[in-house]
Amino acid sequence: MTLYSNTPTRRTIQIVIDVLLLVWSVVLCWLAWTVGARMRDLADAGRQMRDGGSTFDEQMRTLAQKASDIPLVGSSLQEPFQSAAGAGISVRDAGQTFAVNIDRLGWLLAATIALSSIFVAVMLWLGLRLPWVRRASVAKRRMQMPGGDTLLAWDALESSKPASLLAVHPDPVGAWQHADPTAVRGLADLRLAQLGLRRAVPGVSAD
Repeated sequence: MTLYSNTPTRRTIQIVIDVLLLVWSVVLCWLAWTVGARMRDLADAGRQMRDGGSTFDEQMRTLAQKASDIPLVGSSLQEPFQSAAGAGISVRDAGQTFAVNIDRLGWLLAATIALSSIFVAVMLWLGLRLPWVRRASVAKRRMQMPGGDTLLAWDALESSKPASLLAVHPDPVGAWQHADPTAVRGLADLRLAQLGLRRAVPGVSAD
């Protein structure tokens, strides 16, 4: 499969586009991580609530235990502390739930941004490059086939502007029909030039 042109200008443009899309993906993935981290920082508030609720619950239970040891009025004094301990449990549970949900939301948001950016980059790359890759790969295969110039010349007749065709031969269609070797090769070269490809030089790789 042909991914890059043989000609410097087109190849440079293709590489620049690839680098820009890669930078786009990296920057947005970094942004996704940053947003997710900030969201997860908010979960610290929930963890503080959880820890505070747990501490308050323990303190109230301790006080309730001490109050219960007071003769005569111990059980009466114990009840308010036990009720307060229940409030501490509620705060603890609420803080834990908040922390877990914010953590999940942070990871989900980060993953959504990152995957969306990568998806957009891949779709842009495919839209910009895939049609060229297909045409260039076909052209390269035809270069290696017997009679491949004839097929490339036909592609040139179908895809080139009249001025470009007339620059190759005054009657490009007639020349192709009569298999004029010079015209056929010229048309084939025109098609290769359109795609930013070059003929392989003997002893030198075309890639």
